[in-house]
Amino acid sequence: MPARLMVVDDTLFMRRMLRDLLSRQGYTIAAEARNGREAVEQYLQQRPDLVVMDITMPEMDGIEAVRAILQADPAARVVMCSALGQDGPVMEALQAGAWDFVLKPFLPDKVLEAVERALTADATLTADALLTVDASLTADAALRLSPPPEGEGPGVRADALFPGAP
Repeated sequence: MPARLMVVDDTLFMRRMLRDLLSRQGYTIAAEARNGREAVEQYLQQRPDLVVMDITMPEMDGIEAVRAILQADPAARVVMCSALGQDGPVMEALQAGAWDFVLKPFLPDKVLEAVERALTADATLTADALLTVDASLTADAALRLSPPPEGEGPGVRADALFPGAP
């Protein structure tokens, strides 16, 4: 049975691009949402296997939505797909519990790789997955990553990634 995904973006064009890309790969699009608030509502109704979500959206941004989804379902898997490629938003999304991050404009292969990694990963974000998130995620940024509180989604300790780092 194909994985059921939800696509969340405030622009119809981007939702269609992601929906078409993911559908062509055999994934079922269980739901779509235009903002974080709709994403949380749709997630609770549909319980998709994975959410692909933008960060910057009206009403509730993607980072707030990740937190709300993970509060309702700590096993939820979310891949962020955003034009905000600076270390701050990337790290905030990962700390909130996102499994991966793809920078827009995206290469289709990068989205598919991130989706597959999130769907097949175990409950711990691996160092390899973290370091392949995006070229803008540097070792310095990874050192600033701290584990989320107990029971609040995936996390990785920076000292496990870089032994002996300050």
